[in-house]
Amino acid sequence: MASEHKELSDQDELIADLLGQGWTHRRVADSVGVSSKTVQRRMSDPTFSMVVSERRRDRFGQLSGRQLLTAGEGAMDALTVAVQSEDPKVSLQAAGLILSHGHRYNRVLDEHEIQLRFEAIERRIEEAAVAREALLGEGRLWGPAMRTGDRRRLEGVERSLASSSVYVPQRLSDAPLIDALTNRTATPADLKQIYDICAPDLEIRLFQEGAKRRVNPDYRRDRKSFQPFDEAAELLRYRADEELGFKLGHKPPFEPEMWLEPEGGRTRGRPRMPFVFTIWAHSALITQLLDHDPLALGFRRRLDDWIDGGNPPVDFLRYPEPREYRLLNPINHPAKNCFDIQMLRHPHKETPILNLWSSLKLPCGRPGQGAS
Repeated sequence: MASEHKELSDQDELIADLLGQGWTHRRVADSVGVSSKTVQRRMSDPTFSMVVSERRRDRFGQLSGRQLLTAGEGAMDALTVAVQSEDPKVSLQAAGLILSHGHRYNRVLDEHEIQLRFEAIERRIEEAAVAREALLGEGRLWGPAMRTGDRRRLEGVERSLASSSVYVPQRLSDAPLIDALTNRTATPADLKQIYDICAPDLEIRLFQEGAKRRVNPDYRRDRKSFQPFDEAAELLRYRADEELGFKLGHKPPFEPEMWLEPEGGRTRGRPRMPFVFTIWAHSALITQLLDHDPLALGFRRRLDDWIDGGNPPVDFLRYPEPREYRLLNPINHPAKNCFDIQMLRHPHKETPILNLWSSLKLPCGRPGQGAS
């Protein structure tokens, strides 16, 4: 019942009464002094909509009963008299007519209530369909929905574009990858494939450089700025609970239009930087290595555990395969690596480092093993 619903404001009471009388939304809005959208929003509230339905039902019942009494007052009087007739046949016919009209009256009320409920369900289905179209881009707000054939063609074009995206991996052999790095045409997908091949040795090299900074505070301390790999190693100078002593540098975006400019050219009014592609490539590999953690907190915690007497974070007895040197040579060769540190370790430079680990009594074997 209406009395069971929460109390309505004076404005909502007026809106409910007018809607219950059968007024249109616009007529109600004009009368109350609100917009038709406000009336629609109120009707979208299930509680308010139920109040309006009950008042429509009450109003319909009052009108139907009054109309029945007014229009058929004489007929009802005649039927009432006929029911009291001494002739059983006449009395039964009159009673049947009265009951028939009563059932018909109740059925009309029920049908009216069912119709209102169906209309409410249809409105909700339509609203859900519109919301889905807006969310998924189905159909057009300015015209009819896209035809099935057009949609299939559009989906085919989208799949074709997605499959050719620079961000979608296409497994290449080593030669095309090396050519892409050499010619500065490598894409993020190419760098991801190279990272998947070189990741373990990139990780070892990063820990090696970070540990050198931990055990030798003066190592590369005089530098004011760092290239990507060097910056990542500098992060490992600090324990995970320490504040950084330097400002992180800018990570260049993927801008092939810049690094494909001819030598001496200008892009967007700026002189072309000869190492901008290499800086981006180093940065892309480091972003993958740090798992998109710009502060390298995971790496720093692992290094903390090792320095504090735990197991080494990586297998320092592992060395890169020749394939990895060949893959990274276009961006890792001393003449081409944008003044960054070497991203792969070199066996002929290892003796001083191993001696350093030994002097500090740090285990340098495989994780879980003691010092070699």
